[in-house]
Amino acid sequence: MSPGEALTRALTSLGARPEDIPTGPEAAAGRYRSHLAGRRILVLLDNAASAAQVRSLLPAESVSLAVVTSRDLLGGLAVDPGAERIALGDLTPYEARQLVAAMIGADRTAAEPDAAREHAQAALARYSDAGCRPGAQRAGALVS
Repeated sequence: MSPGEALTRALTSLGARPEDIPTGPEAAAGRYRSHLAGRRILVLLDNAASAAQVRSLLPAESVSLAVVTSRDLLGGLAVDPGAERIALGDLTPYEARQLVAAMIGADRTAAEPDAAREHAQAALARYSDAGCRPGAQRAGALVS
């Protein structure tokens, strides 16, 4: 998703009418920040592809908070003095099985424990080989 598309979605979710959303990314970012002004809001930006993709969506005021997750480190994003980068490690086999149970249900996991264990092991191997983590296993930055 491009930064402009993300801004359009964010503005729409904040109540802006589509016809009132500026087409230029800088103007749209200004409108977005105007909508956030004076509000305490948590912005969750999941699975960011790059710092450029999410930079314009970060709240400008210190009363708001943004959590950005990514499979990449997003260098240059956590430059604010209040920003904190949190790198998460790989899932343990137990955590992988818990994740599988959360996805398919505890009843099915209990009914098919061998299949659930095999699925968890295969997922761990695949993500480890690819150098990434499932979903938002690596948090790119926590920006306040």
